[in-house]
Amino acid sequence: MSSYVALIWNRESLEASRFAGKLMDRLKAFRSQVPIVNAEDFYLCLLSEDGKPYHDCTLLDGGGVLVGRVFRRDGRRSSTTSRCSPSPPETNDPGTCARDLVARYWGHYVGFVRHSGTRHVEIVRDPSGAMPCLMTNRHGVMVLFSDIRHCVGLGILEVSVNWSHLARFLCYDRFATDETGLVGVTQLRPGECLSVSENGIDRAFCWNPADVCRARVIESRQRARDELRKCIEECVAAWTSCYTGVLHRLSGGLDSSVVLACLHRAAVRNLVCANHFTPGSEGDERTFARAAASFVGAELVEMPIGSRPTPLSSMLDTAIVATPAHTNLLSESQSALERLVGTRGLQAIFSGQGGDHLFQQGGSIQIAAEYAWRNGFRGGLLTVVEETARLTGRSFWSVLAAAVRYGILRRRVEWTCDRFDLSPLLTAEAREYVEWSPISHPWLEDARSLPGAKFLQIANLIDTQSFYRAPRRYADIVHPLLSLPVVELSLQVPSYVLAYGGIDRALIRDAFADAIPETITRRTAKGATTGYFNRLLIRNLQFVRELLLDGNLAAHGLLDRASTEAVLHESAMVSRPGLLWPLLNAIRAEAWIDSWLRSPREEAA
Repeated sequence: MSSYVALIWNRESLEASRFAGKLMDRLKAFRSQVPIVNAEDFYLCLLSEDGKPYHDCTLLDGGGVLVGRVFRRDGRRSSTTSRCSPSPPETNDPGTCARDLVARYWGHYVGFVRHSGTRHVEIVRDPSGAMPCLMTNRHGVMVLFSDIRHCVGLGILEVSVNWSHLARFLCYDRFATDETGLVGVTQLRPGECLSVSENGIDRAFCWNPADVCRARVIESRQRARDELRKCIEECVAAWTSCYTGVLHRLSGGLDSSVVLACLHRAAVRNLVCANHFTPGSEGDERTFARAAASFVGAELVEMPIGSRPTPLSSMLDTAIVATPAHTNLLSESQSALERLVGTRGLQAIFSGQGGDHLFQQGGSIQIAAEYAWRNGFRGGLLTVVEETARLTGRSFWSVLAAAVRYGILRRRVEWTCDRFDLSPLLTAEAREYVEWSPISHPWLEDARSLPGAKFLQIANLIDTQSFYRAPRRYADIVHPLLSLPVVELSLQVPSYVLAYGGIDRALIRDAFADAIPETITRRTAKGATTGYFNRLLIRNLQFVRELLLDGNLAAHGLLDRASTEAVLHESAMVSRPGLLWPLLNAIRAEAWIDSWLRSPREEAA
């Protein structure tokens, strides 16, 4: 997808107007800069590095612009543009607002609505969070952009690390916040709307998963099964219509196999599946991936990870991004994957990500509690309690007690950063800050009146926003199961309908039973990469010691040098597997800081 830059300012301010003019002049020097809106107080342009034509900007009939890949809820097409609009798209309808965009469209986009005759502009980020919306303000000009490198290229960014953001990141790398790792740069959160007018700046969520849960409840297993299959197939077909070639990351698990079945049904002509595997049985799912690919006659490319002792130093992601949450360790297969995409003419990378989070993969006693919440002691409560006990490995009586506590009595289920252990590497001061300022989200605050299973499902939904965090500039990233229609449907199906018979994700297994191999339908175990990453760190312990003990996190009082040094030994890594993710987060944070210390202005030019 193309990147964008938008400028909003008060035309009555001479300083702001002059600075906006300077920024527009600088933007014209960018390669492949295409202005879409050019008004006296609002400027929007697309930017492309490869000179490819623009197919991802939509002018709306009722006024406004959507930047990104979008689909109408009613199935009709909208007009696209790649040219400047001399009469900027705006709405005269006072009822048209950014909230309407989420009700009428889904996809990966940031939307802009300019109200006619006013200085009122609304910006909305789609609920998936696939398209970034970063913001900063200089000399009265609000600058919104999708790629931090363009902000650097405009010469308006004074790099200063937001150390409190990094402290939170070290505890939990997937938390959703409006902060970034840079002081003065914030972001619009997925599903959030920004309103800029004469009255000032206002922010509010225009899409709320709790509202979706309350809109309807699908108790019928048959109806839920039929709707789920139809919805997933239609969303995959919609996404495939955007591309002539697709690479599908096929793990061999249930969710990626379901997406492959839908890709096959959509008759994607140029389809290649890729399976990444690590040494050892826990990270090798090739048997299942081969079965899924063979079932539909798809090509499968197997890519080894960890087959040779690659130094960790060469795997650090040095891309300039706004937060360490967007920094990943680059696997050995990354260059091979990029070559495959380029040589085979593939434009997008698909996956089955999100299925675990939406369709009740994890066993929870809240499944029985939700049944009790909605049905009391009537009907099949004891059956659901028995099935939940089997799924979770808990005793019948403990699950029944939870059903009474959280279902009949409707006690709250708590979700804060306490759900995750604070990193044992942090200094006392950093731990105190995170404990004092807990990790939460407005969606969770509104979901406290819902059954605990739905509350936790919404928490998992927030977690999925991290799946789009790592940029892949050579291809679009698409997780079809996280398409908004699928997300909304899953929120309206009770957990005991999503998982029944003591089987996780039972509903989606049943819905696609005839479209995937039986061996995968019956499969409940999942692959893991924990062993691979543990071996990687042990093999590179000397490098990790130097990186962390003499790094920026320790120098700025976030990492405790003594505690960190004490765990950087093979015996500790083997006996304390919980150290793995705190260490990986610290390594990613150091790599992110280093990327900003390496003259980012020159790289972005």
